[in-house]
Amino acid sequence: MGRAGVDDAAGPDAESLAASTARACTANAPDLVHTTTPNLARDMDRLREALGVERISYYGTSGGTTLGTTYASLFPDRVDRMVLDSVDDDTVGRQAAFRAADRAIDARFAQLPLPGPDPRARYLALLARLDREVVLFDGVRATSDALRSLLAAALRSDAAVPLLVDAVRHLDGLPGAPTEAEPAQRLGPEPAPDPGAERVASAFLGITCADPDWSHDPADYRAAVAADAAAYPVSGGARAVITACAYWTGPPTPRVPLTDSGPRNILILQNEVDPATPLDGARATRAALGDRPAMITTGVGGHGVLGRSPCATDAAVAWLVGGELPPGDRRC
Repeated sequence: MGRAGVDDAAGPDAESLAASTARACTANAPDLVHTTTPNLARDMDRLREALGVERISYYGTSGGTTLGTTYASLFPDRVDRMVLDSVDDDTVGRQAAFRAADRAIDARFAQLPLPGPDPRARYLALLARLDREVVLFDGVRATSDALRSLLAAALRSDAAVPLLVDAVRHLDGLPGAPTEAEPAQRLGPEPAPDPGAERVASAFLGITCADPDWSHDPADYRAAVAADAAAYPVSGGARAVITACAYWTGPPTPRVPLTDSGPRNILILQNEVDPATPLDGARATRAALGDRPAMITTGVGGHGVLGRSPCATDAAVAWLVGGELPPGDRRC
């Protein structure tokens, strides 16, 4: 990403949007301050109580893994079988955990089979050209934001990689590139707006911004974006950008410390090159839980393991359905 992209992500416009979002949440959804991970874990235990069962089983993925580790730490004896897929680093604050993904994005990019001797340089140059020039694709201007969206999908799932590769080949005019019609047909029509997206985003902010470690100094975010964009150009510092959490007015909620005290009944599934929940963070969470989990790592690309790695999926089914937890950590 060029210098302009860094300024856009960390400048006054981004700070103004973050501040106005925080104000809107405070004005329109004051109860969001109670939507914290510890409170959700306590709500989950009330559901267990209402069901009349002593223990519950749980599957959580990505951000849902933090709810799982929180529940397992607050109520260790009330977990039957738990599977945590693509694990957040619950040993650090949310700001640090999010920012760690900038390095992971560049690492995952290196796995993609993009053309040329220097795929990163080619991709960044293409982004810059789309910002400078009018390049039509399927009758509309191809933008750097659209290309970044294709990359984001490919980073998360191997299934989306071929479309990204073909789009780059076509936009760069490489020999043997597909015609415009081929990737356009695979892209399909613009999806309809999701009517529930705003509620999901609001809940996400309520949960995330309650973390006590968010900086409230915009200068910290500007410095972090610049540093990460320089170190990890593909990410452009995207995971270090300022958010509404910098201006959140709700009371901070201390994180529940992870405990290694409890039964051995947690299975962790983790891709080794995950762009959203990096392996180092998953390992830190696994270590904090002591002997309670078994961890399966897999070389499958992207974010999310269940249903993508047959080996890891079989292990998860054997545990949730048959009660067979792997005897130790292993790699699929």
